[in-house]
Amino acid sequence: MKNEIIINSWNKINTSDTAHRRILGNIINNVHTGKKKKSYWKIIMPVAACMAVVLVSILTIPGPGEPGEPIVVGVGESLQHPWDFAMQGNAPSGSDAREQALEASPPLQPMYALTLNELYPPVEPRMFIPGHFSHDVTPRQLQAILPDLGFPITGTVSYYRSDYRDDALFDIIIYETQGGYIARFNEVFIRTTIRIAPRPIFTCAIIEYESEISYVSGIPVTAGVFDRMSDWAGDTALYIAYFEMDSVFYRIQLYDYTQGDSGLNRLTEIVNTIILNGAAYLTVLDNPVIPELRDDRMTIEEARLDPDFGAYLPTYVPEGFSPDEARRTIDQHFNGIFAHWHMMGEMNSISWNVSLAEAHDLANVVSINEPQKFDLSLYSVPLADTVPDEYMQFVTNPVFLAEELTFEAVQSRNLYGRGSSRLNFGVLFGDIAINISVMDVSPEQVWDMILSIKR
Repeated sequence: MKNEIIINSWNKINTSDTAHRRILGNIINNVHTGKKKKSYWKIIMPVAACMAVVLVSILTIPGPGEPGEPIVVGVGESLQHPWDFAMQGNAPSGSDAREQALEASPPLQPMYALTLNELYPPVEPRMFIPGHFSHDVTPRQLQAILPDLGFPITGTVSYYRSDYRDDALFDIIIYETQGGYIARFNEVFIRTTIRIAPRPIFTCAIIEYESEISYVSGIPVTAGVFDRMSDWAGDTALYIAYFEMDSVFYRIQLYDYTQGDSGLNRLTEIVNTIILNGAAYLTVLDNPVIPELRDDRMTIEEARLDPDFGAYLPTYVPEGFSPDEARRTIDQHFNGIFAHWHMMGEMNSISWNVSLAEAHDLANVVSINEPQKFDLSLYSVPLADTVPDEYMQFVTNPVFLAEELTFEAVQSRNLYGRGSSRLNFGVLFGDIAINISVMDVSPEQVWDMILSIKR
């Protein structure tokens, strides 16, 4: 991989033979190899909902150079090549101009290697954010937040109600768009996600170990990979990097395939590009428009009394499940109730969200006479290999018309088809949508919950 990166960079340079020899000598002098020591570390979950300790070990992966030692290559499209400076002013033309530009201009930006720590998959804590609301990030704001990463992005910025103001910045989440997806399990994940915040980012992965830290232009970076997704996604890996720069906190998360080094290379380039271009200007996100908001925490019984959506909560809940708090929420994207039940000490869970139907709900409506759009027994995992592209959005999250829904349709959503189960689908009652997601709850129990709705 080291040679490949050098060759790719070398092929971009068009200079005289003298300049070629000089650059080659610099590369040889600056790049070296050596053994990385192995150490062991653990991840501790700090949030009560995910207090578990897991052990991780350093996975030594060949990089383009030792961590903290740069290889001289270009980083992203936002950085200029030296000969670009030859186009400014009255510079000579041809190879002489390029050679003089190389001598007079700053060197190419360095690409610092990352060492990946082997880890178990991080678990995101469930958070209640008082007064939460969000806005799409505008193109002008994106330019101030991130440099050009070489792929199209979009994003949302979240705010909350603090003790001092109603529009305190919580975080910014940037997503890769236009084909930036990786299929995993019965879901399609966004390939690259970048979270930026003015404070440490909430996560269940706090490091307390003898870790391997990489340094990018002096900034410490902790990077990790989880590449043991299990049989149904054995070819997929999750890469994560954390760092802080000028009191701005970053987390880069991306999915890639385990074969080859493309995931490590992509993570390395993104981290280098962000750090070498400087911290985000978060002040461009000040003074947002505050929309109508409501976010009330309540018991399940109180939620059932809500005049708009309470009647669509089930009165039957399988034995052994305890109710969590419900939330009555209004923001720009959701008007409804979140309700959740869990089985103490187990992974069994029920999420039942009732809201006004949104455009995405209506777009995913399927007919009971089109089993190819919802019946998981017709396909095998990974679904990306067996589901036709035109059916993927329906198969991953179909919405049934209430008057058409049958027990057989519910049963067809059982991903495992055996003792344990995982079901997700929606039901449309006029302009009210119910989105159901359960873990280790049988299709029969889910069907009984639907039948218990007193609307």
